[in-house]
Amino acid sequence: GVPGPLRTTRLIGLRAMVVVALAALLGRQWQIQVIRGAELRTDARNNRYVAQEIEADRGVVYDSKGEQVVFNRPRFTASIVPGALADISAEAREHVLDTVAERIGMSVYPRAASVRVGRSGPRDAQGGAQDDAVRAMFAAPRSIVRLMPVNDEGETVWAGWQPIPIDRNVPRDAAFRLMERQGDLPGVLVTESSVREYPAGPTLAHILGFTGAIPEEEADGYLAKDYRAYDSVGRSGIEASYEDVLRGRKGEQIVVVDAHGRPLRRLETTRREPVPGDNLELAIDLTFQQAAEEALARGLRKSGSKSGAVVAIDPRDGAVRALVTLPTFDNNMFSTGASPEAFVKLLTDPDLPLVNRALTGQPPGSTYKIITASAALQEGVITGQTRIVDPGAIYLPHAYNPAARQQFVCWNRGGHGALNVVGALAQSCDVFFYEVAGGYYEGGANQAGLGSDRLGRYAMAFGLGALTGIELVGEVEGLVPDKRWLAAHNREYWGTGQTYNMGIGQSYSLATPLQMANATAAVANGGTLDRPPP
Repeated sequence: GVPGPLRTTRLIGLRAMVVVALAALLGRQWQIQVIRGAELRTDARNNRYVAQEIEADRGVVYDSKGEQVVFNRPRFTASIVPGALADISAEAREHVLDTVAERIGMSVYPRAASVRVGRSGPRDAQGGAQDDAVRAMFAAPRSIVRLMPVNDEGETVWAGWQPIPIDRNVPRDAAFRLMERQGDLPGVLVTESSVREYPAGPTLAHILGFTGAIPEEEADGYLAKDYRAYDSVGRSGIEASYEDVLRGRKGEQIVVVDAHGRPLRRLETTRREPVPGDNLELAIDLTFQQAAEEALARGLRKSGSKSGAVVAIDPRDGAVRALVTLPTFDNNMFSTGASPEAFVKLLTDPDLPLVNRALTGQPPGSTYKIITASAALQEGVITGQTRIVDPGAIYLPHAYNPAARQQFVCWNRGGHGALNVVGALAQSCDVFFYEVAGGYYEGGANQAGLGSDRLGRYAMAFGLGALTGIELVGEVEGLVPDKRWLAAHNREYWGTGQTYNMGIGQSYSLATPLQMANATAAVANGGTLDRPPP
């Protein structure tokens, strides 16, 4: 056994250790509860468990050959945590907001001013008046306060601990300056998020479109679909048409934040991972698109024109391989940044680079003749062997005064001579299609043509006067005019001269380049009118 004196010494030492440990615990408890009690209670009140969103990347886009044409690139984002500003004075809050606004070049409070744009979208300015449609396209929250929650009276509510992005494209230097001052800027966070980048720039701008803030006039619809007022959405092109596909599903995590709204730690077991949006593959061939753009630019320079469009459709499947409109713009302006002056120049450009001319209605001109030819052959007005002589001009007698005649000339004033339908299409002979559409009445002749009613029915069968269904924003229906339309809109009588002009794609006919390309593809593939995918 252990000798008695040694056992006694060990017990005393053990008891001493217990006493020392208890004294230490009591001392620590005294320090926590008494000495630092008020401080720690304040910290405990300020530290909150907050559910915060985790942004999901949008899906990316590829061309038909698998080349990526839309990327997500990391950029600095400045955010405000409203709850962190709730307990400070109005003066202190204004100081924080003014400091942030100065750093990122954004206004704080709404102003009654016309819309202009800055690095991340429209801003307030005393600029000139803009077209309402353009205003609507570029409308966005114009100040920090507009992004904050409001109550029923329209007052800003400084509550909530979800960081609200106010600028998703903060320049690197500005981001670092904000980070350096975060100690005296409660509620201000600088983080990384992704923005869209379009490497092909102007070449695909009208097809891909761009993303931006939710327009105020459409806010209710987006909020009903679980968007937040500060979310970025597709505003034009594929980005808008396929918003539901490209948009990801946000994740969520529970974090502990301090009184300034800054995360202290994350509770890993509560994290729900974000789900990226789906990717898209377009029918567009980027290499072919670039070649078509260069060819159109050469043609415009040669003709002295400033604008035009090219659409190329594969008749085998209706796929749009190229859709070009000039002039164009760089859609990177809306995500990777541009000066306010550059945006104002874009908005006020008289050549309207924002208009997608491939989807807008205009007189189809001689491209329409393929419809006139198809209708005439189908209706038996002509056969493949029918020949019509083009002397360079024909004359239409007045219905009530035979001595009065109206001249209709061919673009080739010398005439093309005798042509069948193939030669007339190859030479784009106006006289041939005048007579096929409206008949021939000179010199006592009374040869009937298609007439405007039949020609109009075939034009609509070829898809004119209706949307093609391509999933791009801004497509128009065009116009297939008829007698009732002319009487209602112009109070004019539809005579044979109107039918002549309709037969060569003039008069009041309006079609988009996309519609005419689709109609031509239907002839090439044997009669199938496809709904062209982008």
